[in-house]
Amino acid sequence: MHRLLWILLLPAVAFAQPPATVQTLGWLEGCWQYSADDQHYQEIWLPPSDNLLLGVSQRVRAGATEAFEYVRVADDGGTLTYFAQPQGGAAVAFRGVGITDERAIFVRRESGDPQRITYRRLGPDQLQTQLDAPDGAGRSPLVFLLTRKDC
Repeated sequence: MHRLLWILLLPAVAFAQPPATVQTLGWLEGCWQYSADDQHYQEIWLPPSDNLLLGVSQRVRAGATEAFEYVRVADDGGTLTYFAQPQGGAAVAFRGVGITDERAIFVRRESGDPQRITYRRLGPDQLQTQLDAPDGAGRSPLVFLLTRKDC
């Protein structure tokens, strides 16, 4: 009987992953950029501490800043949460639902746009970000390919 139980539980034990921590997202650390035509976008992520990952982004068009955002990822009651502060305003929370050493998916707790933010590491010097609109919004996801640059 014990042998049968062990055989049934083995797949669950073998594939169980430890819960994600802020350090799981250490691969975001550094400076990332995207440029097209007269638009330039960059994200800068500081090294993670034990409990916090800090980032900032800036979008520039024709030499003028159009948008900026402060971001922090923190453990919020056992769940990694992405807090975005567009234009330095009030924080909007996105709950981490799929975080690994190559991908991070955050879903907005309330309704709003974007509804989901995904970061995907494509290699040591490439990062894909995707912003998904709420279902029924009629907008395709916004996808950006960022390249690592010297800070």
